[in-house]
Amino acid sequence: MATLEALRVLDISTGISGPFCAKLLADSGADTIKIEDPAGGNDQHTSPLYVFLNQNKRGISVDITSRPGQEIFKQLVAKSDVVIESFQPGTMEELGLGYSDLAAVNPGIILLSVTEFGQTGPYRHYKSDHLTISALGGWSFCFGESDREPLQAGFPFMYYMAGTYGAIGVLSAIRGRREDGKGQHVDVSAQEACLNVLAYPQLLEQYNCPSPVRGFAVSMQTFYVEATDGWIALNHLSAIDWENLCALIGAFHLAEDPTLLYDIERKRAILPEFMRIASEWAKDKTQNEAFQAAQELRVPAGIPYTAKDMLNCSQLNARNFFAQVSQPGLGDFYQPRNPFKSMSWRTDRQPAPDIGQNNEEVLGNIGLQPEELRRLRNAGVI
Repeated sequence: MATLEALRVLDISTGISGPFCAKLLADSGADTIKIEDPAGGNDQHTSPLYVFLNQNKRGISVDITSRPGQEIFKQLVAKSDVVIESFQPGTMEELGLGYSDLAAVNPGIILLSVTEFGQTGPYRHYKSDHLTISALGGWSFCFGESDREPLQAGFPFMYYMAGTYGAIGVLSAIRGRREDGKGQHVDVSAQEACLNVLAYPQLLEQYNCPSPVRGFAVSMQTFYVEATDGWIALNHLSAIDWENLCALIGAFHLAEDPTLLYDIERKRAILPEFMRIASEWAKDKTQNEAFQAAQELRVPAGIPYTAKDMLNCSQLNARNFFAQVSQPGLGDFYQPRNPFKSMSWRTDRQPAPDIGQNNEEVLGNIGLQPEELRRLRNAGVI
């Protein structure tokens, strides 16, 4: 039995963070209803990203910018537990759908707002994307070489982190509601979610410790060398790792002085020699041969997997991590499952809904009759 089967979630969010949060709740069994603008069209529903973010949800269409649509939305709120939105701060209040408006209809409602900078503060209305959040969330400063410009993270992972924290916030609010029956407004900032998993440099700064140096080659801890079919990453996290790494590539003399592990300047001085030996060691090996050789000596190593490599990864396939799904318009394909095993998660997987696919079923449940549904559809409200 999925854990959240008794929970009803209304998802009016767009982008990645809100829909991903709603997806996590849907995957755990919550009756999650995706609410979209009836004028939106169905083109996006053949997008693999849309499909991934909206599986296991039911779909209805309601124009919540219209007065009739707002009334319908409030009727849905009266029978729901959670609303997930991602509009610019203040938008819900302008629509008459702010937390106080929703709580007046349903005191137990939990409103989750997930935005770039949160509902308060001087940046709350700033224009942003994942480059902005990478920079202002502290990640860009950590990527790239120390003598070059910072680099943004290449994928908008911070939005998925914000969605994950949003799901945690919702579950905490549900637990808290047991005490007095009252809901709350959960406010998630993608910038803060980004920074939350990068707290270490902030702690170092406050204790007057040197901040981590940007650039792997400069710190001489992680190295990329070329095998016959691509790159291999070699790392060391301790004195034993350093000794084993030197033994792996045949540079035994570099392991004789244990102070090299901590003396960055001296390690920088031997970098050319180390890289020459490591490159010579790797040049006639495949990525997998180099990876397995490193693992035999307990040296942390890795292959920079492509998307195709991950689909063929023996570890992921042994754990049945990829699920085969079917989506109208896209056919059959594989996508990641949730990254943990639990009996509390759904084992079935329903396709992402078309706009308004479940209008009759969901809206009929709040008392709208077929004739009224036809009138609202003709008026563009649903």
